[in-house]
Amino acid sequence: MVDIARWFLGSEAKEVYARKTEGLLKQKGIDTHDTLVAVVTFENGATACFETCWILPDSLPTLVDHYVEVIGTKGVTYTDMKDNSLQKFAAKAEYPRCFSWTTLNNKGVGFFYDSVYHFLECVMDRSIKPINDQEDGYANTEIIVAMLRSAEEKRPVKLPLSA
Repeated sequence: MVDIARWFLGSEAKEVYARKTEGLLKQKGIDTHDTLVAVVTFENGATACFETCWILPDSLPTLVDHYVEVIGTKGVTYTDMKDNSLQKFAAKAEYPRCFSWTTLNNKGVGFFYDSVYHFLECVMDRSIKPINDQEDGYANTEIIVAMLRSAEEKRPVKLPLSA
């Protein structure tokens, strides 16, 4: 989701503050946190909150609890991957169906198909420029490392880490 926030905001992260909980997974011999919540401040003044949880109940109908909320001065969007929904509320309400994977004229269509197809196109034809490149990958990884460091050290972490 870090990559989506950077793309959507058109800005780089400048500071991360995160907290984590540990217990259940460590008791089971799994050396990771149970939950982690991070607040990321971007250079353009935007703030994003991220949450990850590895201890969801078995009764959850999907493998992950994956959603995005974007609240701005002119509207709000809600994305919930449990039911593949996107809701947009601005001057009018919209419910675009863009996350599903379906077949049209014997060809897969939809967000997931298109992203995998684009990746394969780039691998097979080096002249095609990837939508996301190694710089994006590095920036996203740096934010995630800053989240883990902040949670471990219990303090805000400035970005870039190499500065």
